[in-house]
Amino acid sequence: MALTNYGDLKTSIGTWLNRADLTSYIPDFIRLAEQRIFYGAESPYPSEPVRVPAMQTRETGSISSSAIAYPTRFLEVIGLSANSGGMAWALDYVSPVHFTEQSQGSSVPSVYTFINNTIATAPTGSASYTLDYYQAFANLSSDTDTNWLLTNVPALYLYGALIESAPFLGDVPMFTAWTNMYASAVAAANRTTKKPAGGTLATRVVT
Repeated sequence: MALTNYGDLKTSIGTWLNRADLTSYIPDFIRLAEQRIFYGAESPYPSEPVRVPAMQTRETGSISSSAIAYPTRFLEVIGLSANSGGMAWALDYVSPVHFTEQSQGSSVPSVYTFINNTIATAPTGSASYTLDYYQAFANLSSDTDTNWLLTNVPALYLYGALIESAPFLGDVPMFTAWTNMYASAVAAANRTTKKPAGGTLATRVVT
């Protein structure tokens, strides 16, 4: 069947699991799959987070009190720049450990880090900013809901949810196959994102 929306996805998962008694649990499997898709996962079932151009977005504003609030569904910084007096420049990421030594003085910001549940900037001078970042898609909740990933890479949602069903169902013979197919779908999707040569992405630790 076609995987065009959340309702189709729930039906397909039940069909793949060949279980008619999981209706109330399948939304949990999908929600856990969304967490895996957007944030990745560590042991015992590791997987990379998905990062595709359709998740890239931009926000602009003014730096207030040396901090920028996290945007809605913020995942990861692509680039952060500031501008003031007709000049624009990129801010460099530093670890929280080294941020304090950069925060003295009142000149315009030149570095940023993740601290106090914000994107903190230093030094303390004021400036406007442009933040390019990866944003998670809104969680699927209504049967008619869909998004770019479900439309273009439905395997991510299907195999991701099947993986998350395995701990609940116990020993599932297809688990290894689902895990491999999910990993293949992530790798294929992530190839569409071209990272600048020599650049690094700074990821906020979500707690």
